[in-house]
Amino acid sequence: MSALFVYGSLRTGAGHPMHERLQNGARDAIDARVRGRLFAVDWYPGLVLDDEAGWVVGQLWRDVDSALWPVLDAYEACGLDDPLPHEYVRTTTAITTVAGVVEAWVYAYVLPVANLQPVISGDWLAR
Repeated sequence: MSALFVYGSLRTGAGHPMHERLQNGARDAIDARVRGRLFAVDWYPGLVLDDEAGWVVGQLWRDVDSALWPVLDAYEACGLDDPLPHEYVRTTTAITTVAGVVEAWVYAYVLPVANLQPVISGDWLAR
């Protein structure tokens, strides 16, 4: 699988330099959404996947270059060399696009969220 759903600093318009790396190593960012809950962790968001929750909006990137995955894992601090516990885990889930539902990778937040501010809109860039 080589698709990635992004919902925060990697989205077009977020202004983060890592977005350019993704843009150069993947294809076709299309609007997409996933069921979950979005939280403000710090200057960046955390997505908790939840099939019973509302929608979190983002983009789906296809054909992500295999050499980019270790770079993305390191950016999300969940690579093999990153200390535990990780904030994120790269996992697969169903992503909804205008073309239908596809299975894609997503960086899901896995630490406690009790003290985090929810992003009710589900849209990190519109908060």
